[in-house]
Amino acid sequence: LFFVSLFALVQGTLVNGLINSVISTIEKRFQLPSSKTGIISSGYDIAFGCLSVIITYHGGVRSKPVWLAIGVFVMGLGAFVFSIPHFVVGPHELGGTRETTCGAARFNETGAAKFNETGDGLCSEEGGASSWLPNFLYVFILGQLLNGVGGIPLYTFGPQYLEQSVSTKSSGMYLGIFYAVSYLGPAVGFLLGGQLLTLYIDMDKSGITPPVGGTSDPRWLGAWWLGFLALGVVAWLLVLPLSGYPKELPGIAKVRKEKKSDVHANTESKTLDSNFGKSIRDFPIAVLSLAKNPTFIFITLAGISEGLVLNGFATFLPKFVENQFGQTASQAAFLVGCVMVPGAFGGCLIGGGIMRWKKLGVSGSLKLCVILSTVALLLSPVFLIRCPNSQFAGVTTSYPSGATSQTLGSGSSLNATCNSNCACPAVFDVVCGTDGVEYLSSCHAGCTTHHEGEPKTFSDCACVTSNSSTSTAVSPGYTQPEVTSGRCGSTCGLLMVFLPLLVVVMVVVAGLTVPAAAVTLRCVPEHQASFAFGLQWMFIRLLGSVPGPILMGAAIDRTCLLWQGDVTRNDTCDVSDRGACWVYENSTMSLYFFIIVVVLKFFSTTCMGFALWLYKP
Repeated sequence: LFFVSLFALVQGTLVNGLINSVISTIEKRFQLPSSKTGIISSGYDIAFGCLSVIITYHGGVRSKPVWLAIGVFVMGLGAFVFSIPHFVVGPHELGGTRETTCGAARFNETGAAKFNETGDGLCSEEGGASSWLPNFLYVFILGQLLNGVGGIPLYTFGPQYLEQSVSTKSSGMYLGIFYAVSYLGPAVGFLLGGQLLTLYIDMDKSGITPPVGGTSDPRWLGAWWLGFLALGVVAWLLVLPLSGYPKELPGIAKVRKEKKSDVHANTESKTLDSNFGKSIRDFPIAVLSLAKNPTFIFITLAGISEGLVLNGFATFLPKFVENQFGQTASQAAFLVGCVMVPGAFGGCLIGGGIMRWKKLGVSGSLKLCVILSTVALLLSPVFLIRCPNSQFAGVTTSYPSGATSQTLGSGSSLNATCNSNCACPAVFDVVCGTDGVEYLSSCHAGCTTHHEGEPKTFSDCACVTSNSSTSTAVSPGYTQPEVTSGRCGSTCGLLMVFLPLLVVVMVVVAGLTVPAAAVTLRCVPEHQASFAFGLQWMFIRLLGSVPGPILMGAAIDRTCLLWQGDVTRNDTCDVSDRGACWVYENSTMSLYFFIIVVVLKFFSTTCMGFALWLYKP
């Protein structure tokens, strides 16, 4: 239990926690939209789904600990591969200071601003979605494919190795501990990612100057890569202990005799033979037997729906918190981790504890699944809790002096009469005005004077409304109105309402895991359990977990108000090159999250109800 659970902790930390906590940083560093970073997350499930049936069918009758050792080795390799892009791309060029005051940009012979002079043009060497940087998407996918192959033995052979080694009464608690630790992994990953993102991305390189505003500076990118190196080492340290366990633990024959069979009544008699499954010729019969098991079919359909929700939300939940409640990437990852520790860990222990307390078989476990899934459905409105959009000049609010006729592809306009003569560079260097409005840069705010100090302050800003009730001089001699580097921050207090409710949601959702796994293991013959798990996970991964992040990423992209490509695209760019999103529409994002949850949770609850109704012990 200890080493298998430790493997689950590493897997959860790496795949479901750390990657998701740094996904927004990867988007910004490699100029990727959410729909493409969703593919990164899906790479794990593609590998898992495609190979799980083959590995579990042939490996189910062989030594499960050896398979677990192979899996943790491959996962460690995947972690190292995932960190490679950082060491190949070189330093991040947006870390230093730059002059973005009105009129500071260089001009060409015709008097127009040199659009890509700053190196931020979408098709420039450093920054573009059509440059070579986005091609590292394939390296990330390769790393996730390796992680997926490594995860197959963990979630197919791991639970069965535990369940077959203990009594029916104790199996619920053992599975509860295993899944609790596996859910603790993402929480650890989010907490780890949140801390690592407070370190600058190029901390390993000499001569690099971080943004002066620190983590609150919009140009700040954290050390997303560091955790993958550490987890790769930890994974490889587990290879030797796992490979040392026997094929079956001592005393398993006695435990097997004392167990009561919960196999579905209409199971093919041939599949009950302990020698069944050792030949490839038994494969079609094994699949047909599971296809005739309605409990297995409907619990798998419910799992597909749950996979769509959980993987999609796990990938982008930190991004949701970051944008809905005005948090930095590191703060959002840390908060999500704090929610998952009591929620997911406690939910699994509660689910396993109820099973042990009530001594639940398949029927009782299915009833528990239906109850918990219904409660989760009723809690769906939690995702409607949101804060209003920040006021962003030219995007969510108009310039006080009025915008020019030039509009961006998203319908926004960053040019106005107050900055029309500034020749502003195409950089994302957000500043906050004393009028409470955010501007793309101090140049877009029409500022002409830069004052040294931290945070950076600019004054004589033509676009900022002078308001004596809100404007306060930073130091004597400054001319109002003015701006300071960084975003304005949110005064909305709904985050403290959202987080406790999210903990409750996590407890309920995680509580489903143990009884659902127990149903799958017990409604089929014991020697078919690994294959049943593998076949179930194939469908859950390919039809649920794979499209989940892609669906959620596409939904998030539809809420974007300002794309990088809208600002930095030049004549050499393809019109489809959008880069990363800079500003989102909060209410639409919240609504999309809510609709997706309601539809999928209703479907999974219905499927669990049918699994219970059609089960015959």
